[in-house]
Amino acid sequence: MVCCYKISRFLFILLIPLLFNTCIKEDFDPDKLDTEIIIKPGVAAPLGYIHYELEEILKDSLHPEGMVVDNDGFIRMVYEEEIFSFQASEFLQFSDIQHSGSINNDLPVPLNLSLIQDPFIQTDTINFSLTGTEGPDYTEIDSIITDSLTIVVTLSSSYNLDGILQISSPRIIKNGAAWSATIPLSSNVQSFNLQGYTIVLSNNPPDVNLIPIIFTMTLERSQGTVPAGSPVMSYQLSVNNISYSVIYGYLGIMNITIDPQTFPVSFFNSIIDGTFHFEEPELKLYFENSFGLPIQVIMTDFYAISREGNQLAITGDSVPSPSYPRIIRYPSISEVGLTAYDSLILNPDNTNLFEALESSPGSISFGVETETNPSGNINENFITDNSQYSVKAKLILPLHGYADFMLMVDTISFNFEDFFQNPPEEIKRLAFRLNFTNGLPVNVYAQMYFTDENYAVLDSIFDSPHLVEAAADQDGDGKVDPIQNDPVEVEFIRTKIDNISTSRYILLYGNLTTTNYDMVPPENVKFYTDYFIDAYIGVTGDIELNSTGN
Repeated sequence: MVCCYKISRFLFILLIPLLFNTCIKEDFDPDKLDTEIIIKPGVAAPLGYIHYELEEILKDSLHPEGMVVDNDGFIRMVYEEEIFSFQASEFLQFSDIQHSGSINNDLPVPLNLSLIQDPFIQTDTINFSLTGTEGPDYTEIDSIITDSLTIVVTLSSSYNLDGILQISSPRIIKNGAAWSATIPLSSNVQSFNLQGYTIVLSNNPPDVNLIPIIFTMTLERSQGTVPAGSPVMSYQLSVNNISYSVIYGYLGIMNITIDPQTFPVSFFNSIIDGTFHFEEPELKLYFENSFGLPIQVIMTDFYAISREGNQLAITGDSVPSPSYPRIIRYPSISEVGLTAYDSLILNPDNTNLFEALESSPGSISFGVETETNPSGNINENFITDNSQYSVKAKLILPLHGYADFMLMVDTISFNFEDFFQNPPEEIKRLAFRLNFTNGLPVNVYAQMYFTDENYAVLDSIFDSPHLVEAAADQDGDGKVDPIQNDPVEVEFIRTKIDNISTSRYILLYGNLTTTNYDMVPPENVKFYTDYFIDAYIGVTGDIELNSTGN
């Protein structure tokens, strides 16, 4: 929070009571009035009060994606992103099936349809294979519970037939009964909805995922003569809209590669130089898997990327790699419809995460390669229509460690002309008085720059950064107690006064160094939300103004 009190023409306003106090009372004689008399009063005024709480600095300057505060006020920066996911529809889909066939006169002689006394029965059996438009190249499916499946049968014949065609399959079952349907031979097109059926497929490698369909023609007396071996009737079978509720069996090996995803880390964005050395950073990978099959994960393109674009690989035995792949937990065959959860925690003990964060990265890059059933056909698999697999990353940066970095804390509007509207040469002496109270466990080397409307630096308050000493733990409770630094007065010479006369802004910079940073090893400190820094800024000076105001 920044509180600045606007003091328009404060020097002149404060001059008025001083004039009354210094006037010598005598009889007024206009002829004796000297309009060129020079008056040199002394003036003093507050310029502003600045109060920064650590929580506000982090929110306003660093723009974190998330900040978690413990019950005691300890701060953790948290960045979370989904880096990979896929659905069942991306894993396995089935192609529509088209099959043409006929039921022939298998007699060695022509069949006179008008002479049929008893029903003439002829059959034809086909086996069609379920193949996928998306998914593994090879599967051995035991069974499918359909969410939708439509069978369309189109009949045609060169003869005027009387009878029925029964279509059935002993492997398409619902409520314990095999599916069958009857079509009059006089029909052209019939369709059947097989939603909610269980299809039991046959597998005899290399012939796999087969479904038998039996066509049984029962022919009554009709018209025409069918030559031996010729079709009595022809049919067109279409199997469409194939989707599943559940699939059981061996679902094959499938490789899925996800291009690198960028994971932004905004904590370092406002750091101009240096870095924060995190003592206990963690990068957690969370896996959610409702596919009932083993999935192997390998991390690729796993880098910390600096704001300059330089890459530092994140490595370690705990990072899934071709040498150390990770099999993610998955639901067993008795857990159909459930989700299995798994996680991987990367920290400085099992990776080079500490060194990676030393580069003050602006982002972290993730790539993921997955492989299903990496050990082959040794497990019974399942998937449901709602199965999904996802990987989320969470970077946790507890504000516990040591630091040495420069930070631009804030920008304050400061229009010099609002404070003094007369020519700046009337100011003969100008000094800024500053009082700092530091409630942070950091030495702050503070600097304030005056800039013009284009943020070009005109001058600074300090010739070199001013040390604001760090707070210290006085009572042993683990938290630092605020310390009031000695007041400091900065005298502005003529040149500096002229330099800032066109100022429009004050830029606040600080080089922050944690307590005992120079120790070996450096001392680690913790940061809490109630830590703060205060600054009271005042100004004193002398002006020289002739009594005519000129």
